[in-house]
Amino acid sequence: MKGGKSDPVVGCLFEQIAHRVLRNGGSFKRRSLDTNDEDVITFPKYNLILFTQIDEIQDGAYSIPLDKSFPSVDAIIAPNCLLQMTTTKDHNIKINELKRVRSKLETEKNIGFYFVVPTKLYDIYKKQRYSTTDDKDALNTGPWIKQCLKQYVLGIDLNFGLPVEMPSASSITEQKCYCKGSCNTNQCGCQRNKLPCGEGPKNKNK
Repeated sequence: MKGGKSDPVVGCLFEQIAHRVLRNGGSFKRRSLDTNDEDVITFPKYNLILFTQIDEIQDGAYSIPLDKSFPSVDAIIAPNCLLQMTTTKDHNIKINELKRVRSKLETEKNIGFYFVVPTKLYDIYKKQRYSTTDDKDALNTGPWIKQCLKQYVLGIDLNFGLPVEMPSASSITEQKCYCKGSCNTNQCGCQRNKLPCGEGPKNKNK
């Protein structure tokens, strides 16, 4: 992800983290890519829908396509929210594929198209272009996209989304800790042996 360049492994990992964070709900800072205005959007906790057909998308649910090559979006919260996870600074929107989900969108009102990015890309992210399937500029987006689709960038803190790294059992065993009652890292074996801190086997003979 250095410099906003593509890395498939990092991109896949980030997508999974972002799905989990957003589906669980919370308040997130967003910035309009049309006006550059910032505010906060709050998502509730959503039920998960995994779909293979457009008709399976449900209003008010967090719908993820099972087809990983599904273009333009990585998740849909019908009827007014589209989510595209990305770790790159450039990610054009493919018009023809976006039109496939039109039937599940409320095209008479504003629809948020969110580029969900790591926080390090949030401030530098710019409005993305619309393209055809062969990556050429789309000359005719259609009135509903031009008038209703609003681009936003939303940042996800990777530290917030990742579980706390725990030391392995072997590393705990190998490290010596003579805490004598002041252990904060639980490396001495006191708590692991359900003993008061300072009473572990590594302390008894010291």
